[in-house]
Amino acid sequence: MTSPDEQPAIRVEVRAAADLTVAELAHIHEVEERLEWGAPPDVQWGHPQWHVLVWQGDTLVGHAGLVRRTITVDGQSVEAGGLSGVWSLESERGQGHAKRAVVMAVAYACRDLAIANMLLLCREHVAAFYQRLGWERVEAPVTFDQPAGLYRWPALAMTLSCDGTQFPAGAIDLCGLPW
Repeated sequence: MTSPDEQPAIRVEVRAAADLTVAELAHIHEVEERLEWGAPPDVQWGHPQWHVLVWQGDTLVGHAGLVRRTITVDGQSVEAGGLSGVWSLESERGQGHAKRAVVMAVAYACRDLAIANMLLLCREHVAAFYQRLGWERVEAPVTFDQPAGLYRWPALAMTLSCDGTQFPAGAIDLCGLPW
């Protein structure tokens, strides 16, 4: 039995979406449905190819999704890693779980997937969190596919370079559903 001062160990893992159990996927979706993402309600989203899971003991306390996709920037193909669905349980906020998920997702994308550029879509009020982790604001328009046609993202996008190079300048097309 653990004392109230002892916390179960934190474990962070990256798993392919196909390797998650039905219960794990259901839990992720259940948490995400309760969150206020600030995105327009009619936007259809894609699904992560990988999930970064932050566990405290047997409890999933944090998450980040990750995709790998060829996008276009100013009409030129760019391989990008997309970060999505970053959260920590409301009862666990301020414990560094979301930061752990983002750091692990970036490390996995840069090291294991050999991706040079990362991109995320977010709300203005969380921009400072990502900036502290090295992400930079995108000043160019970002578009993506939707059932009714091409959609222009009305909020903030941010990039992070894995190899120290500058993210290419120009209009960004995610070439599919947003992540």
